[in-house]
Amino acid sequence: MKQPQIIALTAVLAVAVGMVGINGASGDIFGLNTNPEVSTYEGQAYKGHIIVKHFDSEGNLISYQQTDNLVNDAGINCGANLLFGTDFANCTSPAVFDDIALSLNTGGTFAAADTSLVNECDGSTDICGAGLDARQVGAVSANLVASAGGDGIVQIQATFTKTAGSAVTINSAGLFDATATETGNMFAERAFSTGVTLSTNDSIQVTWLITMT
Repeated sequence: MKQPQIIALTAVLAVAVGMVGINGASGDIFGLNTNPEVSTYEGQAYKGHIIVKHFDSEGNLISYQQTDNLVNDAGINCGANLLFGTDFANCTSPAVFDDIALSLNTGGTFAAADTSLVNECDGSTDICGAGLDARQVGAVSANLVASAGGDGIVQIQATFTKTAGSAVTINSAGLFDATATETGNMFAERAFSTGVTLSTNDSIQVTWLITMT
């Protein structure tokens, strides 16, 4: 009469033992992870998300888009340097990451190893027009305060208004720790899902959400 229970228990144990080898982590016979590996996504210390809004000259919302972004190697290393005073590579004299830059780059070559924003609007080589050719110091706030073991989210937001010149399409943005263009350490970057074409007196608002987990 007890044979079905024995078969069922054996099946449960077989599944549990099979789970031990997932992701190369070791565990006991019930699949409890005794040597957890850090996931390349879930275990990241920082996760980036970007929101882009386009407003016309009257302040009307023309378009809205949001997506996850790439936190660069330099950003990860700079975070460690700022927190612990260490000397990780690809990061020199890190400061507060509150400077947002715009770019004409369509984003086909974004990579974790990037240290600068290609075709950054800088007023010289890549001219995007008055009001767009300088980085903006974003307003930094606590979007979510960590509690009960949850995540904390920092928000950095800046608005650029095109004040003169022909229409231009902004395709990407970067988050830096320096106000001057083409300088400083880059924490994150992202190509927009759709380029934002700005006419005179149009505005683009870029909001970065950095989750610390």
